[in-house]
Amino acid sequence: MNKPATIHTLNAVRVLAEYVVVHYHVSEGFQVRSLLGATMASHVMSFFFVLSGFMAMHCNMHTDFSDGCNAKWYIWTRFRKTFPTYFFFYLMGLPGSVLDWHEKGCDLRLLSLASQPMLISPWLGLYHIGQSNPVAWYICTLYWMWTAFPFIPCKTIFACHPWPKLFALYITSIGMWMMLARFYTEHTRSVPVFRTFEFFMGVAVAFTLEHKVHGCMVIVGLMGFVAFCVSDFFGPESWKAPSLSGSCMLWEKTNETWEKTNETMVAPTVVLSLFSGVWALLIHWLAATELKAEASIMVKCLSFDMFKTLSTFSLEIYLSHFVFTSFAMTISRPIGALGLWDPALMMIACYAFAYAFNVWAQPVLNTIWDWIFALTKPQGDTNTAGSPLDVR
Repeated sequence: MNKPATIHTLNAVRVLAEYVVVHYHVSEGFQVRSLLGATMASHVMSFFFVLSGFMAMHCNMHTDFSDGCNAKWYIWTRFRKTFPTYFFFYLMGLPGSVLDWHEKGCDLRLLSLASQPMLISPWLGLYHIGQSNPVAWYICTLYWMWTAFPFIPCKTIFACHPWPKLFALYITSIGMWMMLARFYTEHTRSVPVFRTFEFFMGVAVAFTLEHKVHGCMVIVGLMGFVAFCVSDFFGPESWKAPSLSGSCMLWEKTNETWEKTNETMVAPTVVLSLFSGVWALLIHWLAATELKAEASIMVKCLSFDMFKTLSTFSLEIYLSHFVFTSFAMTISRPIGALGLWDPALMMIACYAFAYAFNVWAQPVLNTIWDWIFALTKPQGDTNTAGSPLDVR
């Protein structure tokens, strides 16, 4: 059985989406307001969940998960590709988080930090209280979906009439986020069950590639997304959700803040899956176009070698950029070198560090992981490893 070919256009879009997230965090560190801000970054995270579901199904369309060995192999390969890097940058960010705990004295901070390597932190609603690596919540949440995926009969559920089922998942997800509007999104965004709808929307997309939708639908959706982000940038008070107060509380509600400010109860910014339908259409259109080898200007632009190179250290740039930026700014401040940095230079440094880590440190981490867990490595269909894209 041959492995599915890597879909380079989706690799490229993932690279661009990661750039939005990295740019937002770096700009925030320098207190520079950018169009690529919190609103755009939050909705880009929804793209990652839809993409992960699509690649999980696309790369395993012919895998027999009724065989327990194949299911175990799939889960093991997911952890093998991501956990060493996840855990390494957890350790790198840990000293700063512990020192911060001594200053603020919140006992829940230690519980949060201890739960992260055990991958149970997404369920606790306290990730904001103590974060060793704040961006790692996405990978931690995704582990639960990867674990559940091979045990759910996706082919039986989605093979027939995938679009209506995808739409039903979208509507359910929107309704769920509206019901959760009273809670801060910092609490709810990482809970696996809340992001499951977006993941399985991506799974449904994998069954739609035979009949491609018209590209105009994708363009209209993307224009709506850009308009939404621009309107939020130029009118930040129009529907901005209240900021987290930072108190040492679990599942803190926003009731009092809403009442005091007379805000609309359900602001669009708290519906984190608002554009997941757009992402599903985009992934469908790009994958169908490339797999059918159809001519398209967008496909040609997204197939540049630059994107292929950047995609090789996609996981590393995502997990390292926040820790690297914090470390660089922390050591620069006492020696008076903080003024030498600006957002553009820090972005270049983040990507250079991630590339170097991928080339030199990642093989060492993988070797250590393989040595430690050699006895637990299951046997299974090696095709469940999929392509490099399904890491994210």
